[in-house]
Amino acid sequence: MDRVVKRTMKDSLASKLRKNLPYIEEHVEAKELLSYLFANSIIDVDDRESVSRAGTRKERACSLVTLLMHRGDRAYACFLEALRNARYTFVANKISGLPYQTSEDSDAGAGAAHVDLVTVSIPDRIASIEHQTGIYGITLERISRRLDEGATKEDLKLIQLEISNLEAAFRKELEMEKLKSQLKAKEDELARLSAEMSDQVQQLLAEIASLKQQAVNGERELQQFMREKAQLETKVQDLITKEASNNIRIETVEKNFEAFSSEIKKMVKASIQPKHKRSSGCRCEACNRPPEPAVIGSGKSHYQWKY
Repeated sequence: MDRVVKRTMKDSLASKLRKNLPYIEEHVEAKELLSYLFANSIIDVDDRESVSRAGTRKERACSLVTLLMHRGDRAYACFLEALRNARYTFVANKISGLPYQTSEDSDAGAGAAHVDLVTVSIPDRIASIEHQTGIYGITLERISRRLDEGATKEDLKLIQLEISNLEAAFRKELEMEKLKSQLKAKEDELARLSAEMSDQVQQLLAEIASLKQQAVNGERELQQFMREKAQLETKVQDLITKEASNNIRIETVEKNFEAFSSEIKKMVKASIQPKHKRSSGCRCEACNRPPEPAVIGSGKSHYQWKY
């Protein structure tokens, strides 16, 4: 038999028991629950004897409920199971907040075992069922031995309750296989979802890394473009400056060319004019030009006109 766990029950569960204690004291015989609770390692031999020694039914119920509040959260679920196995389904439903019937209305289905799914997880249910089905052989041997030794009326009543619990254990053995299948399916589903999420996370991380690399490459390309743009702007400015300088040079050349052309035209014009004798009445440049002085010693007069 597993070791009995002694720890305080969760306050939300204990408050349900305290709230319904008067109802439990009025309708429940605690002795009928002891075998089930003992078989499920909720109470030990000393606890069982302590509850049984209480004087009245109300005192036994109060003693049992007080004891269960110090046997952990699992004691709450097993207490509800024990109530249903002992044909107190209406009490169990009232405690758990489910719709409940009178004791007469609930007799037909009272033998069916039930687990409070709100407070007991699937792994805990499986552990509870495995423990219960594992001890039914030992319990049957003990029952047979007690019958052979001669059982009292009170013993027979307890034996009947234990047999009912064993019948429930067989039913729970089938339920356990179903629960194991459900748990395996949930585990497989969880593993599948976990693998899918892992793949999706890896894919997202790869996409993020790719986007970051694209951003880095884009930044590099932008910087290269800005450098090339600056170089082009410098070249364009140099070309503009050179063009302006060339324009100035062209203008100077054109002016010089025009002046040179003008001089050439004058020289050509002067060279093609007909020669004539100097006359005082002529107004041409040749006639009105002053005479050039003669070179001394040349045998000519001081002034001599050249034609």
